[in-house]
Amino acid sequence: MIRMLLTALLLSGVAHAATVWDGAYTEAQATRGEATFERKCEQCHGPDGRKMAAQGFALEGPEFVDLWREDNLSVLVAYVRANMPKGGEQPLPGTGPLSLDDPGKLEALAYILKSNGFPAGSSELTLESAATTMLVGKDGPRPLPNLTNVMVAGCLSVDAKGVWSLAKASSPRRTMDPLVISPEDLKAMAAAPLGPASLRVNNLDALSFNANAAKGQRVEVKGILYTAPNNTRVNATAAELLGSACTAD
Repeated sequence: MIRMLLTALLLSGVAHAATVWDGAYTEAQATRGEATFERKCEQCHGPDGRKMAAQGFALEGPEFVDLWREDNLSVLVAYVRANMPKGGEQPLPGTGPLSLDDPGKLEALAYILKSNGFPAGSSELTLESAATTMLVGKDGPRPLPNLTNVMVAGCLSVDAKGVWSLAKASSPRRTMDPLVISPEDLKAMAAAPLGPASLRVNNLDALSFNANAAKGQRVEVKGILYTAPNNTRVNATAAELLGSACTAD
């Protein structure tokens, strides 16, 4: 039942969104991106796009899709802009500097999308289009995998046994920084639509967050999503008050 509710939450939030299956890049952009990848990325990620030891994550296959699915491409773009090539890395002799501008990084991402079987479209991948294009698998939107770092908002409540939960919880979204809730996160979650499900939250008492004072208020929680049968929950790593009162009915 909980899995069905989470699926309904997810589908209600993305039913009209563009996805990578609508064509998020052009063939020409991916062709340029392949050359860029060979020059700037291959020495760390390998010629087949797979990760090398301690050099990051897989760029091709189910691992890649599971790491980024159910979120807009802007999250992946932001990660690449901030972290690739890896900080402090020195280029191999004769290869030139590793740094890439935004167009080059978008081209490399277009090539990665093509390598994962996502189709080309009529418009190039841009910073703007990435923000409105969701990465989903071949079967469409699905619940996030177990142990995903997420952020979620809802009405904070506690039962007689001291178990905390978020009533009317929004659809859990991926986060790349589970320890810090930024002003951008607060803005995004304040605008997130309420959902029909209640989501258990563990570990609130271990945070520097006054949960008792926030009861009955809309709260954002970041944490690790656990999807065990009949026990879906978030183990909280950060929490912040969104500043609006709400009811759980």
